[in-house]
Formats: sequence, C-alpha cells, structure tokens
Amino acid sequence: MTILKSLALFERDGEGKLIPKEVEVVVDEENKDQLKFKGEKVFIIPLLRGEIRKLFSDMELKKDKTDEDTDGDLIVKHCINPAFTNEDKQYLKGAFTTVLVNTILYHSGIDVTKGRKQAIQEKEDEFGKN
Repeated sequence: MTILKSLALFERDGEGKLIPKEVEVVVDEENKDQLKFKGEKVFIIPLLRGEIRKLFSDMELKKDKTDEDTDGDLIVKHCINPAFTNEDKQYLKGAFTTVLVNTILYHSGIDVTKGRKQAIQEKEDEFGKN
C-alpha cells in the first residue's frame, strides 16, 4: 500500500498557509509550576524542517542572543491561540514560556520529554548526519 501524501504534509489553507493545530501542552510532571497547565490546549503551527535547521544555526551563530529572545520569537510566530505579540513576549512567565516552547518543539518532532537541551542536541546531530 502506498502512503497517502496527506499523511506526509502539514495541512495548508487555500492561500498555502499552514493551518494551526490544537494540541495539549507538554508539561514536566515534576515541575509544580508547570503542572497547573496540564490538560490545557493551545493552537500552534509546528516548525517545518527548514525552520528547525534555521533555529539551530541561528542559536549557533548568535551566541549573544538569550534563550528568552529565542523562546519569545518562537511563541510569537508559532503559538496562534492564545496569540502573543512582540511586546507580550517580554512579560511571559517562565513556567508558561517553557511549556509553550516545549509544546511547539514536541509537536515539531523534537522529543523534549528527555530534556530540551539533550533533545535539541540530538536533532542537531541527526541533521549533521544528513
């Protein structure tokens, strides 16, 4: 049986824009600050493979850019509902930021359940082999 193309591609609307998908947030069960978000849902647009590569290369090139900047940029661009502005990102609470970023990364194919830094390193290694 041949795999259906629709299973391989992210859904797009009539204008070619990615359609947000509703997902349950990813929380660290051992972090009491994150547990309050367990079971909540958000609408996100996952990162495409090229965006993941760009994220890793940007992180490597811009050592002066803080994690908060990168996290905030991801949230503004990829979290659709609730939506956040560039101004909002500076006021996001730490636990919520971590939950949103981990949710976006997880649903983009990066397994953050084993720790974000390890997951990102493994994905970088995988891309390096290809």
